[in-house]
Amino acid sequence: KLTLAQLLPKRNPKLRVLFIFFWIIDLLVNLFQKIRLSIYNNKLEVDIEIKKSYKVDNEDWQFIQSRQEKELTRRNQEELNWMLNLPWIIDPDKDEINEKSRFHFSAFDRPFEQFCLAVFYKKQRIGFLILTHRGKTLTVPYAYFDKIHTARMASVIRQKAIELKIDTLTIYQTWLAEYFHQHKSPFLLNRKINRYYLYSNGFPRDLKTQDLEVQDGIGDAGFT
Repeated sequence: KLTLAQLLPKRNPKLRVLFIFFWIIDLLVNLFQKIRLSIYNNKLEVDIEIKKSYKVDNEDWQFIQSRQEKELTRRNQEELNWMLNLPWIIDPDKDEINEKSRFHFSAFDRPFEQFCLAVFYKKQRIGFLILTHRGKTLTVPYAYFDKIHTARMASVIRQKAIELKIDTLTIYQTWLAEYFHQHKSPFLLNRKINRYYLYSNGFPRDLKTQDLEVQDGIGDAGFT
């Protein structure tokens, strides 16, 4: 969806005086987009099945392990479940607010949910996703699948984004982001963004030559 009233004043405070103008543009464009999405063919292939959960079980972990060899950093099953069970964001509408359930640096946002999707095609597991729904944004901290199933996995993410009525889908995995950049429907705008990392001198000077994959959930990002 279009979010000019939210984004532009943050980037340039001088534009706050035009908030109503941007809000009207958002309203009109998103009304058109709502109609467009209502008739968009959002159905998955008949042979695709999805299992939603809130933890990485042993079968999930076996699938992940076999597809981690190119990752720059590799979180194990215990670490992934730690991330899912103890996020840094608290949803006041569903989480009990007490000192035992929060960190000193916890933030609040609604809605906030992290969940896993195991994806099957013709009864065979083809992918595993960890998704984060925060506010009006959907992100993909972790994605594991063979590249031949990129279109199917992208359709699962796209369907979930429409189902949750999010404004923005953000993806940093290059192999997945490139697919969405080439297949822009049903998005209003598709633009490339960069995330920069600092790493110690112990790493090779040029990580690009190592043919490594970087997941969105690397470092602290997976907890937020």
